[in-house]
Amino acid sequence: MAPRDDDQQEFPFGQPYRGWPPYVAGSETSFAAAEHIDPTVAVLRAQVLAALNVLGRATDERQQDYLGMPGNTQRPRRCELVEAGLVRDSGQKAKTRSGRMAVLWEPVPKNGHPPTTPPPPPF
Repeated sequence: MAPRDDDQQEFPFGQPYRGWPPYVAGSETSFAAAEHIDPTVAVLRAQVLAALNVLGRATDERQQDYLGMPGNTQRPRRCELVEAGLVRDSGQKAKTRSGRMAVLWEPVPKNGHPPTTPPPPPF
């Protein structure tokens, strides 16, 4: 299945996101990757959210380590969770292994209480 012009996305910078995993418009390989991950994307998204519920605040790198999930899988799922209003920038940063500062992401509390979700199974 080839990408259609009406499927173009400029994710994650505020343009509409229709629930389809993001891909680069006009790129057949990017579209193929989105099509391949589509059946599992909801489970992956739930695992990222569950990891943040356990970790509290964490960089993308820390989430990837905890989940054993590649960055190219974890980061888009975290972006989707941010767009859905389930995860937010905590306003704090922490050093990564490279020594650079990175955002500490956190789950958005529901009704003033942090969500309670059991940790995801390891990959």
